[in-house]
Amino acid sequence: LVGGSNPSLVIFWFSMFNIKDNLKAIFDSIAEEEIKSNRKPGSVVLCAVSKTKPYEMISEVVSGQTRVFNIGENYVQEIEKKFKDIKRDYTLRMIGHLQCNKVNKVVPLVDTIDSVDSLKLLDKINECSIKNGKVTRILIELNTAFDGEKTGFMSEDEALQAIEDIEQKKGVCLSGFMTMGELGGSEVQLRRSFAKLREFAERVKREHPA
Repeated sequence: LVGGSNPSLVIFWFSMFNIKDNLKAIFDSIAEEEIKSNRKPGSVVLCAVSKTKPYEMISEVVSGQTRVFNIGENYVQEIEKKFKDIKRDYTLRMIGHLQCNKVNKVVPLVDTIDSVDSLKLLDKINECSIKNGKVTRILIELNTAFDGEKTGFMSEDEALQAIEDIEQKKGVCLSGFMTMGELGGSEVQLRRSFAKLREFAERVKREHPA
């Protein structure tokens, strides 16, 4: 879930069967939920996660689409394998945990990094982006479950420090926030995690209106 002023992000994983039919059904479902939630039509962006699926399958999904959506990858090696020499007109997102020693491989190829969970990683992305003459959009990951086995900033104060750092950097741009619900958690626990993220996003708007 992406907070802030940007559209929310819905993620789906590729299926081997009836891709375009499945995609249409998902877009129809999103449109219905936008109406129910009094959201602007088209304000929710779909992110299709290809993982180990071949680039040919990605091409089938993106061809002829009129509604904006993104492609997400979990692994650095998959990004390099599929997108290194590809010209594209859609947003490519790094959605998995990113190690600092892999930043130089990822930054030249993606538009957005969705899992910034430390000041050190933020610094690396900023430095590499400047070297590549680009501004990389990022999501701040907040560990709303306060689970030591999950990634993400463990406190709001740490995440706010990252936001203050971003305001002083030229190679990164804050695009929003993300979190992961508790693994195996109940619906109540999952909703609580995302409610905490929304509350944090609202706090950021108050304290950092720019």
